Amino acid sequence: MSKDLTRRSALLVDVLATVRNGYVGQTREREASGVVRQKWRSRNESIPSSVLALERDFHAWLQELTSYRDVQYLVKSSAGQLDRRYTLIPYAMLLRRDVTSSPTHGVYIALLFDESCQKLWVTLNQGISQFRDHFGIRRSFLALRQAADLLAGLLPAPDGFSSGSAMLNASNPYGRAYEVGAIYSQEFDLNTFDNETASTFTAAVTELLRVYEAMPLAMARDPSLAGNLRDAEDDEQHFQALVSNKAASKGGGPLPDAPKAPPKRKNVVSSLYQRDPAVAAAALRAAQHHCEADCAIEPFVANATGLPYVEAHHLVPLSQQADFPIASLDVPANVVALCAACHAKIHLAVKAVREPLIATLHAKRTDRLRKCGIECDLPQLHRMYRRQR
Repeated sequence: MSKDLTRRSALLVDVLATVRNGYVGQTREREASGVVRQKWRSRNESIPSSVLALERDFHAWLQELTSYRDVQYLVKSSAGQLDRRYTLIPYAMLLRRDVTSSPTHGVYIALLFDESCQKLWVTLNQGISQFRDHFGIRRSFLALRQAADLLAGLLPAPDGFSSGSAMLNASNPYGRAYEVGAIYSQEFDLNTFDNETASTFTAAVTELLRVYEAMPLAMARDPSLAGNLRDAEDDEQHFQALVSNKAASKGGGPLPDAPKAPPKRKNVVSSLYQRDPAVAAAALRAAQHHCEADCAIEPFVANATGLPYVEAHHLVPLSQQADFPIASLDVPANVVALCAACHAKIHLAVKAVREPLIATLHAKRTDRLRKCGIECDLPQLHRMYRRQR
């Protein structure tokens, strides 16, 4: 082991020993009734050694660990806010700056001490606030656990970690949210934490950083959508097949460009919106089953319909419906026909390829969109696509 690694391991052992030995005694007190609870954290009192070890020394250790990575991190270490009671579960958080600035939102790495401060859990975790917003207080914990299970199935498993809850012996809702929200976790016993364990701990955090950095941004920024991720691909294939068949059937006439009430969400807990296959089919028929991106690729002939195969794409993404509270985005004016290559390109290509394609389609549809009550200029549309990546 190099001198630098030896130094860092020794420092980590000392810091965590200080937290283990001092935090409970220095931040809790027994009241006259016999109940033990957290002390009040006054800004006018000296800072206990265990809190300094957490918020200064452990914080600095984590900042050094993440400073060499390509992704920028915000490190937050806390024993509780000033002029409030000390927290029962002290923690340190590693937050990707392009994902979240708060442990209440998004996915992040949470290093959590249990209530006795004898265990330290390294977890990939989730903020509770988005789940409360989307599911309500009563259903948020169930949704949080379901999202953790789904994300664990979608992400590569980090070496040495287990999927499932962290055992913090939490006695309050915030602590239980950390327990339930853990996507992956690994436990370290602070009573046996030595230099060798410190090396294992460093490797574990580094491995979890690798998995965290590989997460798609949309997934990391709002894990409450995870319940829709597993079925997204199958749902898209089913939708495009249904649209293709409807577009090929006889009897479907054009639909007018006119304002329409916004679509409903797929269900009461979803942030995805319902798509009407008849609307998309009308758009494909209007395009005469040709790609509207002016590409040089001739769509192949679909076996099921005998027609050129094109797919329906919402130019102003349907996921942005909340920004248009009185106008539906699920209207033919907002649905363009794209060959499979161009449809993949508008979702997945680099900016230099994607944005000219968006600009071409936007220029063709601006007037029709306005007739439907959809005001969306090109810079705004580009920002929407960047948010989805």
